[in-house]
Amino acid sequence: MFYEDKVLNENDYVGTGMVIKLIIQGVEYDSLNICIKGDLDGDGMITSLDSEIMNSLLLETEIYDDLVYFAADIIEDGVIAMPDDRKIKSYLNGEILDFK
Repeated sequence: MFYEDKVLNENDYVGTGMVIKLIIQGVEYDSLNICIKGDLDGDGMITSLDSEIMNSLLLETEIYDDLVYFAADIIEDGVIAMPDDRKIKSYLNGEILDFK
């Protein structure tokens, strides 16, 4: 589900679960975990697979990495619930363009 460390090229993307590292002359100075609201599978896009993962989160049928739970909390109220699911579905149906 999540991707290995790599150097990004101009056509690459960033998705939930990726880590950006500041490395200078082989020394790691800092790192940043990426979390994109709605990108639950870490592919950098919001697709029907993210909606499927949201369903399993709501039904509590699987346990995921903490970043997935954070990415699933679309309305940022600290709870993963139906309003978050509706936001993803609205986005996928083209009813909204972002999660603002």
